[in-house]
Amino acid sequence: MPTRDETGKRIGGAETKRRAAENAGPALDFSSLFAELPPPPIGNPIGAMLWCNDALLLCMNAFMRQAAITPAELTRLRLIMDGCAKAGMIRDKSAESKAMQEALRKKAQKQEAAGLEPNAHRSDPPTIPRPAG
Repeated sequence: MPTRDETGKRIGGAETKRRAAENAGPALDFSSLFAELPPPPIGNPIGAMLWCNDALLLCMNAFMRQAAITPAELTRLRLIMDGCAKAGMIRDKSAESKAMQEALRKKAQKQEAAGLEPNAHRSDPPTIPRPAG
């Protein structure tokens, strides 16, 4: 149902947004919202999931506690939540990659401790061209 002013005339979109902004109350302060959140744990996929979980909880708390949220604040909160969701999607891949790198590093350390030389003196195997067709 369209919003109307005192005379019954329909209020336009810009005026509706202006009135909503006036009635929204204090703006959401993102610096204080995330002040207690430590820096992200770079290189630690499991720790990153815990960090993203905390960020999501802070966003949800802002949604629940704020009487009104401006469209700009809503967009920013949604971008943060979307980023956390994407971090969850790649969590298993990054954890797997980290485990593989760790296994390769341990293997190289064992070879070095056993006195084996690295494969630097060997040349790469020849490449075989794909058959046409």
